[in-house]
Amino acid sequence: MHRSGITVSRELASAFNEASSSPSTGLMKIKIDVDAEAFVAEQTGQSFDQLGAAFDAARALLEDNVPAYVLIKDNTGDKMKWIFVAYVPPSAIVKQKMLYASSRSSLKDGLGSGGVIATELFISEKGECNVEEYERSRAVVDRDELLTQNEFIKKQAHHDSVASAKSVKVAAIADIPIKVAETATADLNKFASGDVACVFLTLDVETEVLNSETDAKIEADDIDQKLSPNEPNFILYRFVHKNREGQDATKTLFVYYCPDNSKPRHKMFYSSTKSMVLKVLEKLNIDVHCKIEASETNEVKADNFIYELYPAVVEKNTFAKPKRPGQRGNKRRFKKFSADN
Repeated sequence: MHRSGITVSRELASAFNEASSSPSTGLMKIKIDVDAEAFVAEQTGQSFDQLGAAFDAARALLEDNVPAYVLIKDNTGDKMKWIFVAYVPPSAIVKQKMLYASSRSSLKDGLGSGGVIATELFISEKGECNVEEYERSRAVVDRDELLTQNEFIKKQAHHDSVASAKSVKVAAIADIPIKVAETATADLNKFASGDVACVFLTLDVETEVLNSETDAKIEADDIDQKLSPNEPNFILYRFVHKNREGQDATKTLFVYYCPDNSKPRHKMFYSSTKSMVLKVLEKLNIDVHCKIEASETNEVKADNFIYELYPAVVEKNTFAKPKRPGQRGNKRRFKKFSADN
């Protein structure tokens, strides 16, 4: 992902160095001032001997809808190290999500990641800020560290050959920071011309390329059968239906499907690139009538599409204002007398 251009100030670097050398400081919460586009050290916390307690204290610093970076000092080994937690909730403002996703590497580099910031944890919910989630995320890394040099070289060579086999031609679209596979551009043009009814768009997290798959005549209630319970997806769908008045209608829907048990890294990547994908559609002259978010496959159904397109209007019951006590019928009228009478 392209970097945001935000850099670490001398003040922040100095504060981090002081926290690193202080035995009493074990937490540092860093946020982005969106208006100033600058990193700001918002809070620090005490140091803990137990990593579980440190994660519990870090979780208490997080807010429901506001992204943040939290650095947790790990004192459990022979040498102190920092754990870098990137927290980007899906409910955050789009600009914030994009800034945090594209600024993470700049923050790490600016603080001096080599050996000081040893590991990372990507989370999208406060509850994921715990030592169990961290240990699960480390499991794959730990397995690689146990490999001999020859085994690691063989694994890396296999990874490179697979990556080479998966390489795709990408199309450059002006002002769009993500890469779009040429096949995806072709599929989206087919959608625009009416040749296909649905385009499933997926992001390759490793190569950061937008790929696609199409279906010419899929029914709305069959889309969920093509979705994974663990992998996010963008869906572009031409929904032919009858509106609430029984009239024939056709609407273009954009569905952001992100199941709750997706990997945190995938959640963050998809949520931070959603607006970019919509920009791709705009550049290709595809007008989206309704944007829908779903976390379960059963939410990607015709009934839910109708509900999102035509929200039910709740009629307000109005009641006649009660009359004051002792007042019945029409108001009593008094004859107006002139001064001559």
